[in-house]
Amino acid sequence: MRWWLLIGVTAMTLSALTAQPKVSLSFRITEKTTLSEILSALTRQTTAQIRMDEAMNSFARRYTFPPHMFGAILKGKNAGEVLSFLFGAGWEGSSLKGEIRSQFPNRMLARTPMPVFIGSKKLWTCNNRAFEWKWEKPKGGPVGGIITIWLRVQPDGDIVKREPIDLRPLQNEFSLDYLRDRIKDLSGVYFNIDPEWHQNVHYKLLPEYRGQVLPADPQIPLFVRKMRKIFGDLLDRPHTLGEWLSIFAESLNEHSKARGCLWKWTCSDGANPIYTLRCYAHIN
Repeated sequence: MRWWLLIGVTAMTLSALTAQPKVSLSFRITEKTTLSEILSALTRQTTAQIRMDEAMNSFARRYTFPPHMFGAILKGKNAGEVLSFLFGAGWEGSSLKGEIRSQFPNRMLARTPMPVFIGSKKLWTCNNRAFEWKWEKPKGGPVGGIITIWLRVQPDGDIVKREPIDLRPLQNEFSLDYLRDRIKDLSGVYFNIDPEWHQNVHYKLLPEYRGQVLPADPQIPLFVRKMRKIFGDLLDRPHTLGEWLSIFAESLNEHSKARGCLWKWTCSDGANPIYTLRCYAHIN
């Protein structure tokens, strides 16, 4: 599927963007496209200097895009429009009904989120924007100014660097709500679930399925035994908060697959961020 995308301005003022050098960039994103490829193409189109530290430069060479961005066409009139789109969020890949999207901007999907690795599993269940950028035009600097790009999150997708949390012993009958309370006790962080009880309602108990025969075991709520079908012994290792949230979101996606849910997690900016596990396909 392809999307023809209008580029929005999110990170800079309109006056600053229009002052940037013009570019003529049209780039189709595929499963093999790296961030470095796009930035290299942009560099050839603008007189601005793009600067990254070595860690960011190395990561850009490895970074490939989430599946919901495959086929998207990246276009922009200047570097600011390209980067505002690239490092922003939008409705590409969203299954939320189009007529209600404007009412729920917190259901947008990050275009370049941080992939989180659990063992050898690469998870796209973090919805935090992985990158930040700024454009400056210092006196005596390059004609097109300087664009600086950096990582805004940790490798686990979190804004804050945190120590691993050990939830052992992790018994199969433990529920997600119980694990949420244990994480609160061990780390002091409580994460929200939006909609709060959505993860505990079997899809055939919802109004749109009224009258249908329930399965013999509706598996309400999500238990560790179902998480083990995906992650096995990886659950018996300490993980950071961001890693645990990625595990929970991936497990919820399997648990609610019949209803077509899309669970991801995010956190707000700041020293004390608010964490939320959210279904991006439904609002209730």
